[in-house]
Amino acid sequence: RSSYSFCTLLRGAWGIMASSNMPTKKWHLFLVVILAVSVFCVVLMPPRQNTLVDEKTVESNITEMIVVAGHSVLMTDVDIDAESSWFLEESQKGQLATYIKHIKKGVELASLNPHSAVVFSGGVTRPSAGPRSEGLSYWVAAEKKEWWGTPEVAHRAIIEDYARDSMENLMFSMCRFREVFGAYPKFVTVVSYSYKNKRFSTLHREAIQFPESRYTFVGVDPPVNPYTDQGNIEKFTADPYGCGSKASALREKRNPFHRTAPYIQSCPAMSILLRTCARSPLPRSSVPW
Repeated sequence: RSSYSFCTLLRGAWGIMASSNMPTKKWHLFLVVILAVSVFCVVLMPPRQNTLVDEKTVESNITEMIVVAGHSVLMTDVDIDAESSWFLEESQKGQLATYIKHIKKGVELASLNPHSAVVFSGGVTRPSAGPRSEGLSYWVAAEKKEWWGTPEVAHRAIIEDYARDSMENLMFSMCRFREVFGAYPKFVTVVSYSYKNKRFSTLHREAIQFPESRYTFVGVDPPVNPYTDQGNIEKFTADPYGCGSKASALREKRNPFHRTAPYIQSCPAMSILLRTCARSPLPRSSVPW
């Protein structure tokens, strides 16, 4: 590019000189200056670095992804532990303490492994909450809690803010991890309610064809669990990638601002996985890990 710019500059200079009445000696001096500056740019100045690639290279030692799936949106950070600070559906009231425990567990796990990163995943899902994402809400909550005494985790905590359900929490986080750290994770840990274990560890893990030997699920629960997962298990058993009418309707509802995830462009090796509506898990050859 530097050589091209140099040639373009010389052609422009000759064009100006040809149409000008400036004395020849002055033009000679002018061209000598141009030549000197161009030689400096081409030969002496170091090439520009691609900072994005360099940052990814530096972070290539991050190999484990810890996913914390979001459930709610933070409206104000005055008091993280107050339900009034969060946008909670009626069925979610009384569960905030468990959401905070999920965030804390993700941070704790990341603090134990310097080669890990925690991904807070969750999109902009509530129209009444405005364009605030669950992923960013969880990150802010961790920041307000001062990372529970492990501030070094802040540099390895990222957000994924397009997911609309648990399948997208896991699948989109794989791409988000690659966007930041330059490679797909070698190990995956998911933090959520224990009742979601089968959904994440069997249905979603198998759908993205991630090896069971490199996968871990950590359940964090309230004293009394008011939920059951049978409906979601049936839904994702019949429709692993969430293309059917039930899953699609929920995803549409949880995308009130009509945002489009960019992951097909940023993770082309995942394009088959991101586009598929197969009724059974894809072959292992369809994924890049």
